[in-house]
Amino acid sequence: MSGHSDASLQDGGIWVVDPAHSRVGFAVTFMGISTVRGAFERFQGTFRIDGDLADAEIGAEIDAASIHTGQAQRDAHLLGSDFFDARQFPTVSFVSTQIEPLEDERFTIVGELTMHGVTRPVELDATALGRGLDPWGNERLGLELHGELSRGAFGISFNQPLGAGRVAVSDTVELLLDLSVIKQDASRDATEEE
Repeated sequence: MSGHSDASLQDGGIWVVDPAHSRVGFAVTFMGISTVRGAFERFQGTFRIDGDLADAEIGAEIDAASIHTGQAQRDAHLLGSDFFDARQFPTVSFVSTQIEPLEDERFTIVGELTMHGVTRPVELDATALGRGLDPWGNERLGLELHGELSRGAFGISFNQPLGAGRVAVSDTVELLLDLSVIKQDASRDATEEE
């Protein structure tokens, strides 16, 4: 990584995700003609960086039951055995295995995602958006992460054929994360601020 990103992340420390100013979202294609978007409302994550960004460790946990798509009946279906089966598998977790610095504030994160009782590798494209002090004196860094996964690879294969080669829900899920992370030694219970 070059330029400002080096200074943004490679100076080390522990950074925690601020859920109040972050979003863990996803998007799927519905009936092959439109996009349904949703997000998880409860999650936590930590970036542990000791010198070199390539050696950093990233871990995250998501409460599967906190899924929200704006439609209660659909959310209830997603929580059931056809999809997340949130009673049996309440947590979605991610642990990084490799981080590759790139150019222009960008890097690639490779890790193991565990969902629905299955662990599979996932790759995320990350961009550092900027760094600065917030109004409460906390040092923050903004990140955007994008990726894709096959839900079928995690044993979530429910679908309904619609004819003409179309299905109700795409197998491919787009991951869309907007994260505000706070350097721990500067955090003063910032996640409680609005």
